[in-house]
Amino acid sequence: MDLLNFAISQVEYVLGNNPMEMNYLFGYGNKYPQYVHHRGASIPVDATTGCEDGFKWLNSTNPNQNLAIGALVGGPSKMRLV
Repeated sequence: MDLLNFAISQVEYVLGNNPMEMNYLFGYGNKYPQYVHHRGASIPVDATTGCEDGFKWLNSTNPNQNLAIGALVGGPSKMRLV
């Protein structure tokens, strides 16, 4: 039973029962990370880009262009929390 309770607590933490009251499942709920370090989420669909070109979107102050719905992020960045 202890393992089940621990597993449930981890799922609840990921889904928003944490100090930031933010879930870490991208695109789920009202408050989720907006700056996911993920090439597919950051770069516009119609962009023509090479290996080095992605940094302009990675370093952008704008939220991600695309939603990677269902992606589980590793946690908040010290630079951008929401």
